[in-house]
Amino acid sequence: MRRRGRPQQFPYDPAPMEAEHVAVQQRVSWLLATSRLLSGNPSLASREDFLQQLHARGLVVDSTRISRWESGDHRVRDNVVEAYESILGLPKSSIVALTANLRRASGIDQEVTDHDHDDGVLDDLFDRAMHHTLTGSDWLSLATRISGFERFYVTPEVRTTLCDTLLAELQLSVGHAQVTRTAAANLAIGNLSFRRQMSRSLGAHILSSDAQVFRPAMLVLRHVNDDSVSDLALRLMSNERPVLARAASSVVAMKLSEGRYAGESLLAVERHILQGIGASVGSSRSLVSLDLVARLPADSFARIWPHIVDRRLRRRVQLARETGELEPPEVTRDVVHDVARVTQAATLARFTQEPDQMLIRLVREALFHVRHQRRAHASQLLGASPYRSALVGACLDLVGDENAFVAARAWDVLHRFGPIQGTDLVDRALDETRHEPQIRALIAVGTASGRLSESDAARLAAVAWDGLPDVQHAATYALGMTGSTEVERLLEHTSPHQREAAAWWLRLGPAVTDQTSAEPGVHAVA
Repeated sequence: MRRRGRPQQFPYDPAPMEAEHVAVQQRVSWLLATSRLLSGNPSLASREDFLQQLHARGLVVDSTRISRWESGDHRVRDNVVEAYESILGLPKSSIVALTANLRRASGIDQEVTDHDHDDGVLDDLFDRAMHHTLTGSDWLSLATRISGFERFYVTPEVRTTLCDTLLAELQLSVGHAQVTRTAAANLAIGNLSFRRQMSRSLGAHILSSDAQVFRPAMLVLRHVNDDSVSDLALRLMSNERPVLARAASSVVAMKLSEGRYAGESLLAVERHILQGIGASVGSSRSLVSLDLVARLPADSFARIWPHIVDRRLRRRVQLARETGELEPPEVTRDVVHDVARVTQAATLARFTQEPDQMLIRLVREALFHVRHQRRAHASQLLGASPYRSALVGACLDLVGDENAFVAARAWDVLHRFGPIQGTDLVDRALDETRHEPQIRALIAVGTASGRLSESDAARLAAVAWDGLPDVQHAATYALGMTGSTEVERLLEHTSPHQREAAAWWLRLGPAVTDQTSAEPGVHAVA
């Protein structure tokens, strides 16, 4: 039963939706505050009791300091975030990794944690890395310790194995496992001793003829501030493999914001936009084109604007540039507020609350922000929050929305949440008759559903065998990520692309989830 009292006010991000960067500290503070106050444990919601828990972990602070941390007035150091994770029983490094990724995306210098340089700890981490038994938190711990040194020597063989293993796991990781490995990979590629090998390993994966997953690797490579990376992304944007082309286009969009393209390179981006901007509304190609057009310099946009003649498309392009959103307010407002209201009402709270404005903002970004990275980061923050369970239910309701674009975006949020227990995702995905929502639903099956029953796997295999090419790809992804033996059947497919895909999944899959005990069909790092 909720206790009435002064409404709890959580931090809010005041930056406009179309702003280049978000208010990172306010978002981290919001996650800490909601995790403590909405945990369902009254003793943790009590600031005095929580203070004692902090003191027991060696943090000499007072109640005022907690207030400043949770209001966003003070930057919260990683050792404080680690204490919150421990006290609240959250996955290790879950908020630390999210914080690191948000800071990097916003151009904020990474915090270097002062670890004791215990040779025994490093020896253990290196040994388990070589035996492929590190969790995402372990990878982040290893990368953080290495980043404390400007140079860190290991043999070439060890360095190659470390980079290849981390990147292979990154491609297949979901949810928290992907967030932590992304943070680790970003640190590793920033270290002088590992940068060259990380770049080589990334390039080898991206350019592999049979690779099936590209975006996680491309987003790590994106942080290398080198003209060769910008040029590579520009070339790959026109690759014949649509999944690789879209991943590369997302990197080009980010590089556009940094002013990395000019002259002929910028003209090439403009031509690519004009070729893809007319793709069906809500398709992956149209989303990427809008992400690109939203970041074009003013003079470049002025050149392509006269060539966009469809009135509805012009309205969508204007929205992307002026508001940073994919849909007009008359579409998004009711959807966002309904999802946030239902979610907040269903989440255990000790206080009578006013609407959580940050929750509303993050739902809005997760569903409708024009920038892929902003949608991903907002979804990951929501997935790490105490609102996660209620949001799963709200998004599952939303996937049936009559607006196919809205339904597809809801599937995307579920995909980024990672494993979801006890849902009928396969039924929902296969019952969906609209093209784009079905693709997004099948991808969500791969990241969210875990083990598949034999009957569900057989049904997905039928789609992977006979569906349209992009639907085939999504169904094969679902089978590969869930470790289904049905993938072996695809080795006999008439299409060489499907045979290559099956071979790749059998060699690298299934998903990495960092669960403490492995479910059948899911690779869980111990």
